[in-house]
Amino acid sequence: MSISHISQRKIRVDRAEVLRQFNICYLNKYPMSININMPKVLLVEDNAVIQKAHRAFLQELNCQVDIASNGLQALSLYESNNYDIVLLDIDLPDMKGTAISKKIRYLNDKQHIPIIAVTALKNSTQQFYKKAGINAVIYKPVSLKMLKQVLSKWL
Repeated sequence: MSISHISQRKIRVDRAEVLRQFNICYLNKYPMSININMPKVLLVEDNAVIQKAHRAFLQELNCQVDIASNGLQALSLYESNNYDIVLLDIDLPDMKGTAISKKIRYLNDKQHIPIIAVTALKNSTQQFYKKAGINAVIYKPVSLKMLKQVLSKWL
C-alpha cells in the first residue's frame, strides 16, 4: 500500500467523523419536532377507553394521532389538518359515521383519503359502507395486528 493511498483513506474517515459530529451538534441545537415518516391519523371514537387503546396501538405503529369524540369535532379537525387516514367509529352520539364519511368526501374532492370504519355492528354489508365513501371496515374489538394490517394496506 502506498503512502498516498493511506492518506486518502485517512482523509475520508476524518471527513465522515467531522460530518457525524456536526450532525450531532446540529440536531442537539435544533431538534426535529416531528418525524416526517409518521402517518397522521384522525381517530374518531366516543368511548374514552377505546380511544386510549387505539391511540396506544397507533403510537406503537409510529403514527401521530388526533382524536375526535364526536362528528362535529371530527369534521373540524379534518378541515384544519392534513391526515393520511381516518379511523371512524360508525355509531357516534351526534351523527352517524356514514354521514361524517360523506361530508369528508364532499370536502376532500382533490385527494382520496382512506376512511376505515371501526364498528361493533356486523349487520351492515361492505357495499353499504362503500356507498358512504368508506374504503374498508374493521370490527371491534380492534387488535394491534388488525391496525397494522389496515395501515399497511391503505398507507
